[in-house]
Amino acid sequence: MRNSKYRCALFGHGVVGEVGIGVLREIGVEPVLVFAHPQGAGDWQAGLRPAAELQGVPCIEDADLSDPALVERLLALDLDIHVSLYFREMIPDAILGTARLGGVNLHGSPLPRYRGRAPVNWMVLNGESEGGAALHVMTSRPDGGPLLALRTFPIGLRDTAFSVLAQVERIGMDLIRECLPRYLAGGLTPTPQKGRGSYFGRRTPEDGRIDWTWPARRIYNLVRAVTRPYPGAFADIDGKRLYVWWAEEMPDRRLPPGTIVREGNRLLAGTGTGALHLVDCTVDGVPAGVGITPES
Repeated sequence: MRNSKYRCALFGHGVVGEVGIGVLREIGVEPVLVFAHPQGAGDWQAGLRPAAELQGVPCIEDADLSDPALVERLLALDLDIHVSLYFREMIPDAILGTARLGGVNLHGSPLPRYRGRAPVNWMVLNGESEGGAALHVMTSRPDGGPLLALRTFPIGLRDTAFSVLAQVERIGMDLIRECLPRYLAGGLTPTPQKGRGSYFGRRTPEDGRIDWTWPARRIYNLVRAVTRPYPGAFADIDGKRLYVWWAEEMPDRRLPPGTIVREGNRLLAGTGTGALHLVDCTVDGVPAGVGITPES
């Protein structure tokens, strides 16, 4: 006989997925199988295998989601729902159909804006003043299914992608606690997404390359979007790799774009509009800037 808990398969990665295992158990939704990505080279987000094994949950890494045998295995588990927490692949309809209520996904943006990959990085890069966390039903359209819940929050000019991700994690777990048990019990009806949507693709470390002809604010936003623990904003200067981990705008200071000068203990860089104080930077891994770090 089944116990009183709901049963789910969890598809996840990184800190959101790891925290999610505990939150699901807390609200009576038991992960009976975890699908995970291994931690790749240069990826600060860990795979879920250690967390799953610690809690005695079987884990499959790099599963072939198109394998018919996997569908049969999932059907045998008598699942109520699939839960996706920052999983990096689309989950096929055949897999979603193996659970009574299909699947739900936690997405880190105010849907329908910023569908797709790396939403927190893209929002910071684009200078958005509002972020969000959305819990939605999964369909064949990426991040396009009806909403169970959506909550927004402000993004400040000194926020980084990491601080925004922390907000998504905190708010997203609250949404799961508040909404998923109601949905499983039939007490919550999904509603269509409203408004104009946008879609952004995956980012690579090369996308952190600085173009000094850009306006200072655009470079500043790039720095915020990819600073630690992400790969960082960078430029190649005199055969050396400069990484900028934090900067401050200096609108009244003018330098030709790409010109780097030291004034006292400050390192300044010229941009398309004004200059930037390179508060925290490294050259070939050696600290080169002196100053304060961004507020947490």
